[in-house]
Amino acid sequence: MANTIKSCLKKFKWWSFWGDHFNSHQVRLQGKPVLEIGAGPIKRPGVVTLDFNASVKPDILHDLDTIPWPIPDASFDAVYMFSIIEHVSNPVKVIEECHRILKPDGKIYLLTPHFSSTASYTDLTHRWHFSGRSFDYFVPGTPVYADYGFYSNARFALDKRIISLHGMFDYVPALQWLANRYLCFWEDYLCFMIRGAGIYIVLGKQNK
Repeated sequence: MANTIKSCLKKFKWWSFWGDHFNSHQVRLQGKPVLEIGAGPIKRPGVVTLDFNASVKPDILHDLDTIPWPIPDASFDAVYMFSIIEHVSNPVKVIEECHRILKPDGKIYLLTPHFSSTASYTDLTHRWHFSGRSFDYFVPGTPVYADYGFYSNARFALDKRIISLHGMFDYVPALQWLANRYLCFWEDYLCFMIRGAGIYIVLGKQNK
């Protein structure tokens, strides 16, 4: 039933699933150097893994909070970082390291809870709670960048942003579309009534 609802909503462009976007890009990245940070036991074919937990046998054993990472500049076409950025001690430094290790036009694929989600606060290891606009910090031309962009030299283009809504809200026609289309208004006035679930962001490296 849920899949039928998803299909109908996507047909009318009222609903986007971040996994559809990511999966289509995974296919395009096959054969290219890709790094997945904090993958745990997940091993995607052809993808290099980085983790601080030796028990999951990562290709690179390293703590993200220890910078610089033991990776040469411009090594990867993409970095996958799912449910990781909320755990690190300094998100700005982590994004800057991703910028450094990405090739020209490389991309970060990032997933994190929205600040209005109970999941953002339930996990005691979460250090940060993000808005859909938080990563505009690195995106020239956005209001957030205009206010705070001088704190970092890393520059990205916003390639994709999908805010998913909590539970049943994500399946109500047009609600997800409206939250994404009018993100500032939704976050400022409505997000604790129509709650968010996750933020999916794709950032494309811009060269200085």
